[in-house]
Amino acid sequence: QVSPGAPACSSCTAGTICPGFGGALPEICPAGRVCSHPGRLRPTYTCPAGSFCPSGVLTLNSRSGLPNSPQICSPGTYCMAGATTGTVDDLCTNCARSCTEGTFCGANSTDAGGTDNCPPRWYCPRGVEVPQPSPPGHYVPKSGQVFPSKCRPGSYAARWLMIRCEPCPAGTECPLDGTVVPTLCRPGTYREATPDGVDPTENVMCTRC
Repeated sequence: QVSPGAPACSSCTAGTICPGFGGALPEICPAGRVCSHPGRLRPTYTCPAGSFCPSGVLTLNSRSGLPNSPQICSPGTYCMAGATTGTVDDLCTNCARSCTEGTFCGANSTDAGGTDNCPPRWYCPRGVEVPQPSPPGHYVPKSGQVFPSKCRPGSYAARWLMIRCEPCPAGTECPLDGTVVPTLCRPGTYREATPDGVDPTENVMCTRC
């Protein structure tokens, strides 16, 4: 009760708490908690997963549009229940954290697994909002990959989003890792196509006629 000589005590409003006895002023709801009901000694709820709660939050609804509502964690991150800040710190239990390698996180993600695993043809470094496409010269053969793999010598990938590399065609060579465009054999040399079932790395270079 703030005013002297008051006939009765006032109730704490939503967004505040009144712990103990004889308090002149209510306390702001602590960060990581939600104080949605008036007249309470302690916070009503823990901040919901997928959001973070600065001090003074008075509703569980992160989409209410109110200034004192939980804030949705940004894409590429996730927030566990009780988060206090959207600042990314992977060593802090009450902070937003980067999405785990091999997965991607849309907004409001609640755990390290995020939205889903990265699908084949795409890769996901730590903390990405959407999967990244495998670039030319690379391939991604299965889900959950952190980085794309380079095509090995004897093979190439001329397009984006390759699930496997193609054997270098006859009359060309692919001598380097990550080949995008095969190189034509020089005059006086040749190279036959790699037979089915044979490792392309066993048939890399053009040979003399």
